[in-house]
Amino acid sequence: MAEYSDQATLQAAFDAALAELKGKERKLVVEYLRDLHQRNAAIRAGYSAHTADVQASQILRKLKVRQAVNAGLALYAMPADEVLARLSQQARGSMADFLRIDDEEITLTWSLLSVPETKDGEADIAGAVMQLAAMENVKPTDRVLHTATIKRPIARLDLLEAGRRGLLGLVKKYGLDDKGKVTIELYDAQAAQQLLGKAHQLFVEKTEYSGAVTIKVEYGADRST
Repeated sequence: MAEYSDQATLQAAFDAALAELKGKERKLVVEYLRDLHQRNAAIRAGYSAHTADVQASQILRKLKVRQAVNAGLALYAMPADEVLARLSQQARGSMADFLRIDDEEITLTWSLLSVPETKDGEADIAGAVMQLAAMENVKPTDRVLHTATIKRPIARLDLLEAGRRGLLGLVKKYGLDDKGKVTIELYDAQAAQQLLGKAHQLFVEKTEYSGAVTIKVEYGADRST
C-alpha cells in the first residue's frame, strides 16, 4: 500500500510542477521525459527544427522547467525492486517461451535407377549411362519407386502466445525480411544472471599472494637535456 501512496505523491508533485509552466514549455518537459533527447523533444513540442537545440538547452536550464523534469524523473524512475524483477525475468528467459511445436506432414518421394551388373558382379555404371543416353527424354527421376508420408516436429515462433503471457519484454530485436521470415533476439540471459549475482553479492573476487612479490617501477625518459 505504501508503494501506491509514494507513487501518488510523486504524481501529484509532477502535476504541480507542470502546472507552473506555460503550454510549450510543459509540452517540452513531457516530450523530453520520453527519450531524454533535447532536440527531438523540442521538435515534437512544436519548436523550429532549425533552432531546436538552442531553444531546448535554454528552456531546460530554467529553474521551474528543471524542477518539473526532476519531478518527472522521480516519478518514472525504476525502483530497485523493479530493476531486479526485470533482470530476473531476462535471466529466466528462453527461446522455448516463444516457440510452438507442431506436427507437420510431408510426403517423401525418391527414385532409384536399375543398374545392371557386370560379369564380375559389380555395378555397370557405364552401361547404365549409355542406356539412359540411348533413351529420349528419360531421367533417373522418371522412375519413382518409393513414396511415403511422414510426420515430423517443427518449431514455429508464437509471438501471440508470448504476448498473452507478458513475455514480449524479453525481446531485444525483432526482424522481418522480404520473404516474411520473422526473427527475434532475446536479451542475454547470462548477462542478466551476472548482474543479479553482483547485486546479491554472490560473486566475491579474492586475490591471494604467495612467495615474493616483485614491484617493477619504470621511470620516464630524462627530459632535462
